[in-house]
Amino acid sequence: MLIYSQPEDAKDVDCPYIEGERFTQRYAFLSDLEPDEFDMMLFNGWRHFGNFFFTPNCKSCTSCTPIRTKIMDFKFSKSQKRNYKKNSAIVNVKFTSLEYSDDIYEVYKNHSKIKFNQKTSVKEFKESFFVDALKGSSKLSLFYIEKKLVGVGFLDVSQSGISSIYFCYDPDYSSYGLGVYSVLKEIEYGKELNKDYYYLGFYIKGNKSMEYKNRYTPNQILSWEHGEWVPFVD
Repeated sequence: MLIYSQPEDAKDVDCPYIEGERFTQRYAFLSDLEPDEFDMMLFNGWRHFGNFFFTPNCKSCTSCTPIRTKIMDFKFSKSQKRNYKKNSAIVNVKFTSLEYSDDIYEVYKNHSKIKFNQKTSVKEFKESFFVDALKGSSKLSLFYIEKKLVGVGFLDVSQSGISSIYFCYDPDYSSYGLGVYSVLKEIEYGKELNKDYYYLGFYIKGNKSMEYKNRYTPNQILSWEHGEWVPFVD
């Protein structure tokens, strides 16, 4: 592992997830992580975009809770089973190495604009998603309908699990439920790789954009208080 900067806390800001709270992020710039080193980062609740690694370090709130699904024990809910069956008939999925293409950027750009009213640039996109900090262990999941790229997932492979970084899709295909399907296919991919855990990032109760992550069961959350993973209880 190459350490470009030791972990430190950013200045606290208004929380982007919970109204009225303050948010403090601990961060570091790292690269060349081995799978077992990245495993330890995931175990301790760290995420990353490119070389930028981060984890919450708020003084008065522990609502941002890392969550992971137990891959080998995963069970479909009824709605997940319907989503999987419907999309399996029409969506072709490929898992590939981390390699930029203009088609991928177009999906991300349109998703950012329509879903979040955010502008982006190729430079920012590459810095966030195409700097491979894990020595070749970062992957893409590519979703096609009739040879058209309609969804892109960014994920990492660690020694014992896989971690979802981000998923974006063509807004014209919103009705397909590709966000759910991407999780189901990536869990399936983790099973093919004989991994134990699928990391979904942070679960935040009461936040609609983060609360869905508890639907992929059985699952565990990281107890900040005890520093260990425990069964999720709503």
